[in-house]
Amino acid sequence: MSKISIIIRTFNEEDYIGKTLEQVFAQTFKDFEVIIIDSGSTDKTLSIISGFFAKVITISSKDFSYGGALNTGIKASEGEISVFLSAHAVPCNNKWLEKLTSPLSDGSKLAGVYGRQQPHPKCNAFDAYNILKAYPDKYDRKQGEYFYSNVNSAAKKEILVKYPFNESLPYAEDQVWSKEIIKKGYLILYSPEASVFHSHDEGFLKTLNRRKREFIVTSSLIGYPPKIKRHLLLKWILRDYLIYSRVFLKSRRKLKDFIMLLWYPVAMNLGKYLGINSKSIL
Repeated sequence: MSKISIIIRTFNEEDYIGKTLEQVFAQTFKDFEVIIIDSGSTDKTLSIISGFFAKVITISSKDFSYGGALNTGIKASEGEISVFLSAHAVPCNNKWLEKLTSPLSDGSKLAGVYGRQQPHPKCNAFDAYNILKAYPDKYDRKQGEYFYSNVNSAAKKEILVKYPFNESLPYAEDQVWSKEIIKKGYLILYSPEASVFHSHDEGFLKTLNRRKREFIVTSSLIGYPPKIKRHLLLKWILRDYLIYSRVFLKSRRKLKDFIMLLWYPVAMNLGKYLGINSKSIL
């Protein structure tokens, strides 16, 4: 297998970066380098990273974009395969790297592979439900034709150099890249065996804004109706109260998840509504 470059973006990731790097360096496949692209961390992130054998590249937070940070890492890399891993995405086992990259070792039209995501053990019941639904334990492309996630992914460097990530986008560089690559005749693969623990435990506004961004992307790449009427928003919210109420009944953290149940369907669906009705930036 060709040498691999693992590229990780960081900004104030002290809670997870140590765990993530411990699992990276515990992999059974050892022929890799780690490149950290840090955009101005002010917590203990860089101190924690200094305890590992990793190359650190610092960029200005003012110049940061997800695509730009990854392109910087690709340019500085030596591997023929580039692996992208979020700083708070912890590999589930020591076979993660092998399972993620082995499909790319041949000369086929396969350009990229993205792996599974599972919720962190302390994740709330509702985010956990959505993550497991979006990333099943078997191959499934129901997410959409162009779905791809740089939370946990790998791609051939020669293709990334030819078709770099869009640096002008504030988000969704991975799905925009996937769409371009597929239109060029390349293939994208989902590998459920290459799994990481990754989830967000966020409040109302962050959940709403994240959902809004997701559906701006979805509307641009897949194509939703340009306008959604308000009565449909209410229908979505009521439907999800029924769904998430059933999820709540299986929750282990009853009090915390009950409070979250009161606002979660509203945040998720209002974000979806605003995202679909927003003017696309892609």
